[in-house]
Amino acid sequence: MERLGLFKGGSHAGGRLFGTLLSGLGYQWAGLAACLWTCTGCALIAVICTAALPRNTTIA
Repeated sequence: MERLGLFKGGSHAGGRLFGTLLSGLGYQWAGLAACLWTCTGCALIAVICTAALPRNTTIA
């Protein structure tokens, strides 16, 4: 059984915090449209980072 470890859990929580704060700031400064564009940008960054990960084709 693989342990989650601090790095994986911490990076996930940090990403969620970053996205929440950035979207909240966008909403405060420019309203709902900025909040939604910020969320879209964060999702796009996540897709790009995920696409760069190596593919695992073996089943253990």
